[in-house]
Amino acid sequence: MLISYVVTFYNKAVFLPALVRSIAAQEGPFEKQLIVADDASDAGQLQEVQAFAASFNAFPIKVIPSAENTGPARCFNRGMAAAAGDVIVAIDADDVLAPGATHYYMQRLEESGAEFVYARRRRADHKKANATSHVVIDDPLAYVASNSVVHMCFAAKTALLREVGGADPRLFIQ
Repeated sequence: MLISYVVTFYNKAVFLPALVRSIAAQEGPFEKQLIVADDASDAGQLQEVQAFAASFNAFPIKVIPSAENTGPARCFNRGMAAAAGDVIVAIDADDVLAPGATHYYMQRLEESGAEFVYARRRRADHKKANATSHVVIDDPLAYVASNSVVHMCFAAKTALLREVGGADPRLFIQ
């Protein structure tokens, strides 16, 4: 199984090495690819990311440049379109994945039969940073609407994301 990590990127080259290290540390029965969907970063930032991607060889990193700043939703959708994986894990360019996060996502997808799993994020210094638990939401649309779910902390089957058209560009997602 191939996991595509899709990152929306705008002028955050300084954070990329930590993000890539956190992806490289993910263990489980899957292969990895990273899609960095740029949203018209400064030329120097984009060159830095492209150079980093070219020098990295633990797993493929594909950088998708854009001449126009279109916002996070359209940027995510460009990354989603380039993803080759069975599952997409969305993450912000300045975040990192906790050790075991991908394996945890995959277990929840398999156990529940769900096609989409959302995770709350916590700062590394939070008292419950390493705590894991889950609930199955019977009415996910109501949950999303009432809990301000706006962060890129999810795993979803690629086919599902493509079927629904990805992120809605009328909304500013982060």
